Amino acid sequence: MSLHINRITNVVETTIGKYLANTAKILTPPLLPIHCHPIRESVEYYLSFNHVQQPIIQGVGMLLFLCHASFANNNIQVRLHGPCAVQTVVLNNIIQPALTQEANFIMSFCPRPGKNNLKVKLASAPLSKAKLLICAYRTQLLQPSATNFKTG
Repeated sequence: MSLHINRITNVVETTIGKYLANTAKILTPPLLPIHCHPIRESVEYYLSFNHVQQPIIQGVGMLLFLCHASFANNNIQVRLHGPCAVQTVVLNNIIQPALTQEANFIMSFCPRPGKNNLKVKLASAPLSKAKLLICAYRTQLLQPSATNFKTG
């Protein structure tokens, strides 16, 4: 079982890294280990977890990732783009804002020290075979390199 979880974690972390496209990187270990839920089984998922306060570091923040995944023939595909079943994310009775306009794959994540309650509300999708992978990481903004900018 741990081998399978490690494979999923590696695919998720690689997908997040590609999505962040050299603007930020995830810092491990995760703040919230991966939780997997079939999208078709419910329109709401609840998760309680404990959070240990992290030191505040300039350029480092916390993000919640709500990935869609499919598993077929020993292949794992994870995406953070396209249609998204996630409608609302509530952490400790506070709606978490999405960080992208087109979908709710990446959300602000501000847990308090101690016990936290997360509620994820999904659109009804009774025929979906996709899974919802919920995880959170500290992320660090990357400094832009002078070689990334072209001058006229």
